[in-house]
Amino acid sequence: MVWATQVFTAGPIFRLVTYLAGPREETMTYRQVVVTWAILLVQGSRRLYESREFARPSKSQMWFVHWVLGLGFYTATGIAVWVEGIPTLGKRHE
Repeated sequence: MVWATQVFTAGPIFRLVTYLAGPREETMTYRQVVVTWAILLVQGSRRLYESREFARPSKSQMWFVHWVLGLGFYTATGIAVWVEGIPTLGKRHE
């Protein structure tokens, strides 16, 4: 929800990513950006649901670094969709 709020309100994180991405050619439509985000949200929600509902207690431990890498993956993927869709999303704030 943080990403969606940033995009729809042109928040400071969105402006920073837009600045860092620099001028880009429009490669995605607004609908493609929204659908890609929706699919990513469904995937992340499914993974969270699976880990909550189907994970059985065990003595094996997940290494902290793997947990951080997982969070980093979903964060980076969400931002990658932003970067690819910035020219389209930026037009909505002009």
